[in-house]
Amino acid sequence: MSSNELAEIFATPHRNIRFLKVVGTGMVPLLEPGQWVAVDTSEDEPRHHAVYALHIAGGIDFKHLMADGRTRTVKVISEAAWCVTYEVPLDKLEILGRVVGRFVRM
Repeated sequence: MSSNELAEIFATPHRNIRFLKVVGTGMVPLLEPGQWVAVDTSEDEPRHHAVYALHIAGGIDFKHLMADGRTRTVKVISEAAWCVTYEVPLDKLEILGRVVGRFVRM
């Protein structure tokens, strides 16, 4: 796939796209372990309930983020019901980028 095709598919310049592998089950059924996702690294500010790649505890994780502009905190939300939602100060959260695509093995 060419750089232009990537930019067209993900509506962002190809230099901003990184492909990361999902590890863990916190985002099942939306994201499955072993699945690859495309992450737009230019989007590092949380938007309403989008899924982001985060640097957490020495690894990469994927979570929904909901920012509260009043308190400058972010709710970190998993897809899986068994995971606990928690809040962190925005300045303590390392956002790698927004997930803009996922790939499913056929």
